[in-house]
Amino acid sequence: MKTSELALNVRNFRGQSFIEFAVFIPILMICLFVSVEFGMAYTQAQKVTNLSREIAYAAYRDCADATTAPNNVLTNCLSAKLNDVQSTISNTMLPNFSQRGTLILSVYDSVGSKTVSNPANPPAAHATKFTAGDATLMSYDGRVIIGEVFYDYTAVTPVNNLLHLAKFPSVLYETAVY
Repeated sequence: MKTSELALNVRNFRGQSFIEFAVFIPILMICLFVSVEFGMAYTQAQKVTNLSREIAYAAYRDCADATTAPNNVLTNCLSAKLNDVQSTISNTMLPNFSQRGTLILSVYDSVGSKTVSNPANPPAAHATKFTAGDATLMSYDGRVIIGEVFYDYTAVTPVNNLLHLAKFPSVLYETAVY
């Protein structure tokens, strides 16, 4: 075999390697983006879960005595708890929560129910999922406090269309009951 034939074969193998690389790199990038997106979505879902627990527990802890007081005292206490929690949410916890999220606190007892939300008029997709008839779980003192959190999740990588194909929810929802 002559040297010119050997050089020609080496060039052909380089072209083959480039084609294999060109086919493989998009698959590798999709896997990378899906992994990053899943991690981000999971992290934000955990933050929504923690936020719902925190808001329900804060209302249970600080507004428990207000449920026996007049209705406006309970409303003021629940609104104050919502504002406290809303002010502690920073953009690093859940990005743009004030534009994309809703906090709802509901108290059900033997007398009736009271619900407050932040913002005061949430979007239709963020409507509470509970009614007074659902409050069959009553604690030992005859009342239940429910904290609900809605958060509109948006993808941070270019795999947004793949998430919709996989039926990934665009609104993260979590509830906590005390």
